[in-house]
Amino acid sequence: MTLDPAVLAALREGAAARTGGRCAYCASYVTPLDLGAVDFFRPLKRGGVPDADNALFACARCNANKGAYWHETDVPHIKLLHPLNDPLRAHLREEEDGSLVPLTPEGEFYVQRIRLDRETLITQRRAFRLLARARELEDALRRRIDELRRAEELQPPHPSE
Repeated sequence: MTLDPAVLAALREGAAARTGGRCAYCASYVTPLDLGAVDFFRPLKRGGVPDADNALFACARCNANKGAYWHETDVPHIKLLHPLNDPLRAHLREEEDGSLVPLTPEGEFYVQRIRLDRETLITQRRAFRLLARARELEDALRRRIDELRRAEELQPPHPSE
């Protein structure tokens, strides 16, 4: 099925907006060198429809790794998790080191099919975790500074002043 380029562009833009410009599968920011693709979760050649509900924003690697897999027609007939609709935390656990531990057969297949165990993704998840922790610490420090400023304002003036 050949899609009108304007329709495809609109689907890509909408899918990218839903994920904040990140790949729906691996959460990588899509760079100008990798413009990102529309991945039809249920491939068009497997009965999928070209609409916003079926369109996901994907980096080139994840899009290629997923390919045209559809569990109803392709072996091993394991349902591929939908990154936006399925509860991924019920199927995967992220470790402190950035690795993913599958908790279910679907989670294991998801990691293998999309190749979410790539070293670059593990490093990226570790960096996201460190960044989140740094933001938490920054917020805590800002709150403490505000507390100290308020306490200082409540102090009576020093007699020498």
